[in-house]
Order: sequence, then C-alpha cells, then structure tokens
Amino acid sequence: MADAPSTYVVPGDSGVEAIAQRLFQSTVRIRAGRHGMGSGIVWQNGTIVTNAHVAVRDRLEVEGFDGGRFGAEVRERRPQHDLACLSIPPGRLPVAAIGDSTALRPGELVLALGNPLGLSNAVAMGVIHRSDSKPTTDGAARAVQADIRLAPGYSGGPLLNARGEVVGVNSMVAGGLGIAVAATEVNAFLQEAGRPKLGVRLQQVTLEPGSNTSAGLLVLEVRGSSPASEAGLIVGDILLRANGRPLAQASNLQPLLGDADVVLSILRGGRIIERTVRLASGDAETGRAA
Repeated sequence: MADAPSTYVVPGDSGVEAIAQRLFQSTVRIRAGRHGMGSGIVWQNGTIVTNAHVAVRDRLEVEGFDGGRFGAEVRERRPQHDLACLSIPPGRLPVAAIGDSTALRPGELVLALGNPLGLSNAVAMGVIHRSDSKPTTDGAARAVQADIRLAPGYSGGPLLNARGEVVGVNSMVAGGLGIAVAATEVNAFLQEAGRPKLGVRLQQVTLEPGSNTSAGLLVLEVRGSSPASEAGLIVGDILLRANGRPLAQASNLQPLLGDADVVLSILRGGRIIERTVRLASGDAETGRAA
C-alpha cells in the first residue's frame, strides 16, 4: 500500500498499548495463496470484514491472534467499495468494538493495526485528515482519510479511534494519506449482504420533458449469471418502474427486492418495455442500489 513505516513498535503510552493489545484479539491475518497476505476484522460473531482486494479467493485461510488457523468462506464482495465479508465458525474469535465514524474530526488520534510485510500484530499511529463518512450521492464508498503511514498487509485491518473502537477498514494509500472505508459504509454493506439482488450497477438520471416520469435509473453494468442478465436487461436500459412504482432514485428499488419477482418498466431505444426479474438470494456482486 505504501513504503514501510520507520517503526512498528507500539508506543510506550500504556493506554495506547492496552488498546492495541485488546484489538489484536479481533484482528486476523488472511492468507490467499503462497504470497498473498492481508488483515481482517471480526466485525460480528462469525463474520470477518476485509478488503475485496484481499479476499481474492472464495475460500481463505485465517490466522487468529493466538496463532490458530482455520478456513473462512467469502460470503460477499463489493469491489467498487473494496469490501468483503467472510464467514467463520461463531464464537471462534472475540468481536471488535465498532465506533461511529461520523463523529471523527480532523486532528483526532487514530491507530492502524495489521500484518504488514510479513510482520504480525503491527501498529501505526496518525491523525484524522478528513472524514467523508456520510452517505454519498454518486455511489462512492464513504471514506476516512488519515495522515498515517501504512504498508502492504495493513489492508483489511482496523483503523481505531482513541477509545479503541473500529472507525474504518484500511484500504489503500493515496496522496500520502491512508484511506479507510468508513465504519458506516461497512455496516450498510453487512446489512445488504445476502439479500436478493438484481446484479446491476445503476446511476440516477433525469429524463427529458414529455416522459411519463422525470427520473429513472440508468443501467451501467449487468453482471453475468445474475437475475438481471437472465431477464434480458442490458447496459443503457433506463429503469422507470418496479412493480408499478416509480424509480426516481435508487433507494426506491431496494424495498422491492424482497419480492419473488419484480416487473420492471424499462426505457430502451425510445420504447417502454417490460421485463420480469426472478430474484434469488445469491452472492452476486452488486452496486449500492441493487
């Protein structure tokens, strides 16, 4: 992710050291092949959260703080937000304390935990630069930026506030700053994981005057072997209604995905057509809306 920090030593302050030692118990090392290595967080009982770029295989080996190793299966990935969740046996590892990333302020002290460059249980310290942890309008992940030096292997590990609460999942380095996916984004991701999905990526658009509706959802991507693909949706379609309800924004669609079938009214090539999508609770990768 970046050049190696000059030191991995836990600072001598007893409070910081206690926080780090406690959270190490909820931070795991993730192995993906002979050379792949990253970190993960026990976010819920039986659930580990990490980066999508760390969870490159459907089944991974996880190593706990005590050195014990066991298998974990990828339950869902969201590459566009660099998130993935893994299933592990319940009760195997303690759950981390999750904090409120919306409460972060510039200058606030943060710690990053992980397993960089083959080292175990490493710590980096820095301060918050910026927190974009409120919902976005363009579907981008809510993020936390910190002035903190990270190295490969911190990916997927926790970013902690001074109370020892996880406020982000370390993802990358950009412009010299550590970028973490905000805890609010992770919570939303976990709430949607496993729900029925269309298998599309959408963008809200405004339609020309004279249309039956003023807005719709433009299909930017249709994933293979998804319910949307099987129903014949294509890139460039504009979704106008679902089961007769207008789709002025992406949030209008999500509540309807609990139905067995969804009838979509679609604007395609200047004509309105209908397609029936049969939903399934698969693990197809999805965008924020569907």
